[in-house]
Amino acid sequence: MKKVLFLLLALTLLAPSCKKSDDGGSSFSCNIDGTDFKVEGLGAYAFNFSSYFTIYGVADINGNSSVNLMYMSLPLTATPGTYKMDSSDRNGYYIDPSGGTYSTLWGQGTGTITIDEIDDTHVKGSFEFTPYNSDDETKKKTITGGKFDVLFR
Repeated sequence: MKKVLFLLLALTLLAPSCKKSDDGGSSFSCNIDGTDFKVEGLGAYAFNFSSYFTIYGVADINGNSSVNLMYMSLPLTATPGTYKMDSSDRNGYYIDPSGGTYSTLWGQGTGTITIDEIDDTHVKGSFEFTPYNSDDETKKKTITGGKFDVLFR
């Protein structure tokens, strides 16, 4: 009986480490003004709202409350294809660790997002955009080489 209880206890403790990750291997990456930005796991995801969905990359900086946050929004009706980030329902945002907020909706912001695959559970594609600062529209960020493969939450 002790062997059976030990085996059950061992299986209970080992089972979580054998379980497939809940994030499904989600990833989000790009280059921001020459610096690599990469998020894997729970910080890379998509979320449906009432009329649009948003793709997120959220990274904790040095284990504190500062974060790099990037997200892009598209209408729920989006299908595979390339979209310009030129309206309130097709846009890109970046918030740097100091709280500076940048968007394609300010200044001369431009960009594109390409959806390669999309279904009820995940979305995969690429992006690049140049967002401008909300407080000083002469300041911008250059975001290139973006890729995402994320699950919907």
